[in-house]
Amino acid sequence: MKLTRSSERVSEIGEVFTPSHIVDEMHSLLCKKKWADKTMIYLEPTCGNGQFLVAAVQKKMDAGLSPEQAVNTTFGMDIMKDNIEESRRRVLEVALGGMHWHNGRAERIAAIVCHNIFVVKDTLEFIRPSYFDEGTGWDGYPFLYDDPTDESGVSGKVERKKDEAAGKELLKARKK
Repeated sequence: MKLTRSSERVSEIGEVFTPSHIVDEMHSLLCKKKWADKTMIYLEPTCGNGQFLVAAVQKKMDAGLSPEQAVNTTFGMDIMKDNIEESRRRVLEVALGGMHWHNGRAERIAAIVCHNIFVVKDTLEFIRPSYFDEGTGWDGYPFLYDDPTDESGVSGKVERKKDEAAGKELLKARKK
């Protein structure tokens, strides 16, 4: 894996990707029991090409979570659209494994991936709770289908149609 896309991007935005062995070392610091916790939210605020996200989804599934549970509690954001597109593709590949691309379950997983990995203009501003407008930024970001920490079962209906359409496009690109 290349650690950079270009020298221009390194100098302009400081983009350098983390090698897999370092990602694995960092993830090994978290006890195995945590990866099996379906309420543990994994947030990568500068996801780049998805190295940490891919490994996190794989660790969660290896610990017994379903692909839906693994991607539903894994979030990534970045300022670069091409990084988001690559991250989505890579996470989807891990989550789907050998699953057939056009079944309803694959579409649901793809929609969650598109919802949970997204472009932001400024990660710090997005994550920081707003003092002026409650419910904006990370503080009010809804789960697409089921909030694992919410027992009411009413969360996540806001962006479903848009994310389902994006998920179908992601699956179409996977088929080619």
